[in-house]
Amino acid sequence: MEVMDDGLLGIEDGRDVTVVQTILSSILELGLRCSEELPDERPEIKDVVAKVNKIKLALLGNRNRGV
Repeated sequence: MEVMDDGLLGIEDGRDVTVVQTILSSILELGLRCSEELPDERPEIKDVVAKVNKIKLALLGNRNRGV
């Protein structure tokens, strides 16, 4: 299932497209999990916060390396 426009990945500043795809995929996956219809199927907020922080650290780490 395509959730994201491929045009969003039109990276021209030398960053690694694969890394950006992985980070965006993680964000979208988390958003979809948080949108589950049944509350019992949604992650707990503490798990969401932990995942967002992990994604943020990955993004910042890659930004510092020029990715």
